Amino acid sequence: MAGPPLEELLTRLAGGPELAPAELVRISPTQWSELDRRATHYRLQPLLHRRWGESASVPELQRQTWASAYRASAISALAHKAELVAIAELLARAGIEAIALKGSWLAWHAWPDPALRPLRDLDLLVPEDAVLHARDLLLGHGYGEFGTEGLAPELWKQRYHQLAPLVSPGGVVVELHHRLWIEDWRTPQLPVDVFGRVIPDPQYPALNYLDPVDQLCHLAVHAAVHGFDGGPLMLADFERLALAHSIDWAAVWDRAAAEGWDRVAGLAIEATRRWTSKGAAILPPSPLPVPPEIIENLPLLLAKPPERIAADQTAARLARTDIGWGEKWRRALARRERHDTLSPWLGWLGGELRNAIAARLGGDTGRGAALVAQLNRYLSAQKP
Repeated sequence: MAGPPLEELLTRLAGGPELAPAELVRISPTQWSELDRRATHYRLQPLLHRRWGESASVPELQRQTWASAYRASAISALAHKAELVAIAELLARAGIEAIALKGSWLAWHAWPDPALRPLRDLDLLVPEDAVLHARDLLLGHGYGEFGTEGLAPELWKQRYHQLAPLVSPGGVVVELHHRLWIEDWRTPQLPVDVFGRVIPDPQYPALNYLDPVDQLCHLAVHAAVHGFDGGPLMLADFERLALAHSIDWAAVWDRAAAEGWDRVAGLAIEATRRWTSKGAAILPPSPLPVPPEIIENLPLLLAKPPERIAADQTAARLARTDIGWGEKWRRALARRERHDTLSPWLGWLGGELRNAIAARLGGDTGRGAALVAQLNRYLSAQKP
């Protein structure tokens, strides 16, 4: 008898509904190797160490790998926290407000151990009229800049919701945001006055975080816009957020409806209720209906092979039926404006073509792309 698909196995290993002993013993060595490969990409190894490090049902090789990843994550967490505090204090001395986003709050204030919630980078929200000054300040203190695509910082600010990444002298990557998310057909309006609702860090006064409801909104929009391809940690973050705060859910739904993010909130909450161990007990059901087939098949997005992420997104864009091919081509041409020269745009266009071919040829990729397309149709209905 075949066991659950790998995507479901990884989602459940990372904190979803408990796997029965009979399900664990059916996982082959080849499957364990693939699960570990995906866990590496989705930053799950430290969490798997905490949950399964003493389990004889998991091969010794995997347990040793996860233990090593946990130790490395603990060291990395110390470096990230030191850099985060240093940046906040540097900006504060210059009179620049900054809010630490997502994992920068979650790792130290929602998770029981910051090593369980590894960070790829530090995300900070800075007022739009101060973000270029903040960039210059960091560059003047030894930071480097990469991935600019040949664009001047003023054009980055105009075209994106964040500036090109920076890297500290110690190797920590930092992204300065001037908007919480990209504004397109999938996203609700940006919340107003988030700087007026910040929560200061109790230990470091210069360090601020989003208000709990703003955090919920930001995490929900981020997960949905990225097609839940950030991995099972996305849902674990919702679970941890709900455990860390006492939330007035009636007020949440009133505000979400008024600001147009009730659909993404409902999607995130129903996904967390279904695919985390405590979600159903701590989160009330969404008052808005969410397509059950999206929720039930969400592991196909949460834990897909990393190399299929781009192919699924491309295939979903091509599969949209609410806009014609003329508009799709116009949007592809419009992306040319993001690049100062022709070569990077041609590289992007070639990548889209390769992704479309991969989606057409891959059966599992096709299923994932169809689910992303369904998710995008659901999100597009939230726009006024």
